[in-house]
Amino acid sequence: MQWFAVQVPPCSEGKVKIYLEKKKGDGLTGKVGRVMVLEKDGQLLIPGYVFVEADWWPDAYIRPGFSRIRVLGAVAEEEIERVLRADVKPTIKKGDRVEVTEGPLASQIGTVVSATTKRAKVSFAFFGQEVAVDFELEALKRTQEREA
Repeated sequence: MQWFAVQVPPCSEGKVKIYLEKKKGDGLTGKVGRVMVLEKDGQLLIPGYVFVEADWWPDAYIRPGFSRIRVLGAVAEEEIERVLRADVKPTIKKGDRVEVTEGPLASQIGTVVSATTKRAKVSFAFFGQEVAVDFELEALKRTQEREA
């Protein structure tokens, strides 16, 4: 069997995995092996992807009931293991206290108001007013400081 990378719609990795596990029970055993969503400490390592061990291109196993799914190709098991061994950068989420590490607001500490996988809006107190500024995640680091 060979590993395949399958691109799935955002937030549907678990649904696709459950679907394939159910299909294995319905007669695909031997055609589909392991199904993996790469996670570490509850965090998706590669969002939008499921890895399927199958005897051939898994399009036929997945298509019914799912739209916008593409099989991207074969993947070596060593690549999957390398991703699982990688250090996971902690994500920044709403409510976290963060310090700005670059730019004109470097060393300022604020509270995350909203966050995506690439950007975060951080609230600071300036002259008695709350001001929210948008940053790329690379410009922020979480602090241990608690909000007063």
